[in-house]
This record gives sequence, C-alpha cells and structure tokens, in this order.
Amino acid sequence: MAGWLQATLLYRDAPWAEALLPYAPLRTTTLLKVLPQAHRETLVMPWLQEPNTRPKSLWKAVIGLEACQHAWSSTFARAVLTWLRTVSATLDPFMAFSADLRNTWLPRAGRFLPLDCHDEARTGWPTATPHWDWWAPALATCLRLLQFRRAMYEELAR
Repeated sequence: MAGWLQATLLYRDAPWAEALLPYAPLRTTTLLKVLPQAHRETLVMPWLQEPNTRPKSLWKAVIGLEACQHAWSSTFARAVLTWLRTVSATLDPFMAFSADLRNTWLPRAGRFLPLDCHDEARTGWPTATPHWDWWAPALATCLRLLQFRRAMYEELAR
C-alpha cells in the first residue's frame, strides 16, 4: 500500500488517487489534492451534506475542506455556506471541532467564496441561537475578507 501511495502522489495520478481514498484515510487530504478541482468538490460535497455534527462527520468535512483550498464553484460555495450555517447553529463552543471551525474555516471561507456570493454569505445565519455571539466574529472576518477581495477586483478592473 505504501508503494502505491508514494507512486500515486509522485506522479499525481488522479485515477489511482481516487481508487486509494477508501484505503488510506490518513492521507485523504493529500490524495484529494491530486484530483482536478471540480472532481474534488464533487467528492467532498456529500461530506458537507451529512445531517449530523458527530465528530466523525465533522472530521470528514474538515478533511475535505483542507483539500479544497482553491476558488470554489458556486455550487460548492453554497454547500459550504449551508454546512457552516448548520454547524454554527448546532455546535456549542465546547464540542469537538468548534474552535477549529470558528477560528479557521468560517474566516477562511472568505478566501475561496466566489466574489458574487457576498450578499448570499451575509444572510441565513442562525443569529437567534444561544452561541451565536461566539460565532459572529468569525463570520464578520469572512465577510470583510470577501468584501476586500471584491473591492480589490473592482479596482483592478478599472
């Protein structure tokens, strides 16, 4: 198995990377990065659509997001936003992955969301939930970054 993994990663062989995914759970992120972006998003999307926030489901989603550090398609961006809204509504600050999601993934989403998602990213958040005050600063960071990117793009387009 180690030899196949090594050869797959060395030669960046996408079919082999996908075939090895079930057999190398500790190398999931690395193997996903070998795949083309659109296919990577297609494989990660179901992990974001799992309805629970058990640590195993959260782990899979976070591993998938680690591999998707590229400009997201609109469909994938919407799936990530929906997932982050669900997670922020159900996870309290003391549950597994809460701090990582709040401190890393919610702010980082501003780097990868399409520029035309700004208005959509501002709405639909669970602001009435008991822990929203804990999540709100991370969303503010995400939106500021997305707004900055959009303003920079508009300035460069002039």
